[in-house]
Amino acid sequence: MTKEIQLSINRAAEMQALSTVELARAKENPRRGMPRREAAAEFIKLWPIGSTLTWAEFSEWASRPHIGLMPSGEPTAADGGEIDRQSDEWLAHLQRRHQARNKLNKASSHTRIATPYVVLTESQEQQTLVVKSVALALAETRAAVQVASLARTKKRQLRYLIESTDWANLPPYERLMAEALYDGIDTFVESVKAQGDGLQRQFDKLQARLANLVRSGQLSSINGGITAMLSAPQDDMDDDE
Repeated sequence: MTKEIQLSINRAAEMQALSTVELARAKENPRRGMPRREAAAEFIKLWPIGSTLTWAEFSEWASRPHIGLMPSGEPTAADGGEIDRQSDEWLAHLQRRHQARNKLNKASSHTRIATPYVVLTESQEQQTLVVKSVALALAETRAAVQVASLARTKKRQLRYLIESTDWANLPPYERLMAEALYDGIDTFVESVKAQGDGLQRQFDKLQARLANLVRSGQLSSINGGITAMLSAPQDDMDDDE
């Protein structure tokens, strides 16, 4: 399984932790996330949709006294150096920041926010997070799970065929085709991921430009079109084409 697929599955798990069914409902519990609504409003001003930040930056922000999502930022060793990542202190910090992000996401994903958003893992290796609108995150989660499921299912079917006694009975051309398909599944997934990332970057760029124009007062939504563009997944907007 490629790192891209695993990251997609991890993001899906993050969204599931928020209850994607509840997030997609028009009516929500009005009390969900209420204690953190001001923190959610401040966060999106610092990191608008499409922004990335490190876990260290998140921990520093979440531990600010007026935010109060965490008691402190990232811990350091006694000599001021990097702390042992297997120490109890560090593991406790990981648990606290995980809880802090969940609390923030519960508040930020509520429809009381102008553009509901969630904070998801961007890169596990670089320890970065990304801010996404709820609508886009849900759409990406569904697509990622579908692609990952397709890849696993087809690869499992081909592996079963190749390892079965029926394999020897297949004509040479069909064996070559099956082997090529088996090897091509990862290439297909990587290609879809690359194209999807390209489209997402373009969409995020346009979304950020429109959001800046709205915030500066140079642009306003008259009949909801701009609001929909800032919050809805792209595939919901081209049904008439």
